[in-house]
Amino acid sequence: MKILVLIAFLTVSCFAAAQQNISGTVFDKQTGESLIGAAVIEQGTKNGTTTNQYGYFFLKTENSDSTVNLEVSFMGYKKLATTVKKSDNIMLALVPKVFSIQEITINKENNQNLRQTTGIFQLIPSELKHFPSFSGETDLTTFLQLVPGVALPGDGNASMNVRGGTSDQNLFLLDDMPLYYVNHLGNFLSTFNADIIKSTNFYKSGFPAQYGGRLSSVVDVRTNDGNLHKFDVYGTLGLISSKIGIEGPVIKNKSSFLISARKNTIPFFRWLYGLNLDYKFYDTNLKFNSILSPGERLFFSFYLGNDGIAVNNTAQNGERRQSISWGNNAGSVRYSKVWSPKL
Repeated sequence: MKILVLIAFLTVSCFAAAQQNISGTVFDKQTGESLIGAAVIEQGTKNGTTTNQYGYFFLKTENSDSTVNLEVSFMGYKKLATTVKKSDNIMLALVPKVFSIQEITINKENNQNLRQTTGIFQLIPSELKHFPSFSGETDLTTFLQLVPGVALPGDGNASMNVRGGTSDQNLFLLDDMPLYYVNHLGNFLSTFNADIIKSTNFYKSGFPAQYGGRLSSVVDVRTNDGNLHKFDVYGTLGLISSKIGIEGPVIKNKSSFLISARKNTIPFFRWLYGLNLDYKFYDTNLKFNSILSPGERLFFSFYLGNDGIAVNNTAQNGERRQSISWGNNAGSVRYSKVWSPKL
């Protein structure tokens, strides 16, 4: 009996040694931002995977050597081919690159079956930044209105109806925080600041089990974590709104912060139309990101957005001001831990 148990143990041990697993993180070499959806492939095999919403990947390999040859790619970055030692904490850095479009040849004899995920549209920041803007304002929901299956409620409207539903049947998430009011200026602009968007997953059908509460669609927006290497200040000045942002390391290569604000530039109704009416809107995003260990991360996110209208009325007893405001106040603390390469 003992001999049989020993043989079974050696068989399992040999199988585990033959099929080893590797895992790690893919990030931007210049800013330290984790890259969502980067492709990690073992060269010479069909083994491959993509990074999750935290830039983490897990790859099975049948190679029994102590090293493995990897090829890492992500749109807008140079492809990385490297040899790494097998580990659970592999750090892979990609360098941004400006690509020139070359001639594409289609060969009908090369057939390859690729896994397809239906009902999902993935948006990366470079696509949004090249989208035509109005008065210097690039808008996320206006971009999503061009996706098949999305209908416009009307011209000059930032809302959207997905597959016959209404605008209130769409779930909008900002760093896992649900937003219930996602428009400014009478649905003309959305509340999402395009300068700090890292990635967007737009589910038109077949929602993953982690989402719920809506019937038509899910818009999962992830913002930048903040530059881990250096301080950066940026901003834009437009006719409709102006934006400013600052980000940088709290502890270099360990923790970072991001602060971004957007506000309407001019009082439209008072200056343009001469009305005794004051309208304003603003958005504020705060984020803190800390790398506690190679497998542990802590995030703090806060969003404050508001619209307000005020009317000044002249009465016998003096001037009276009536005002009303609406918006979102949202905050979250997230802790991410890799308990094992598979969990």
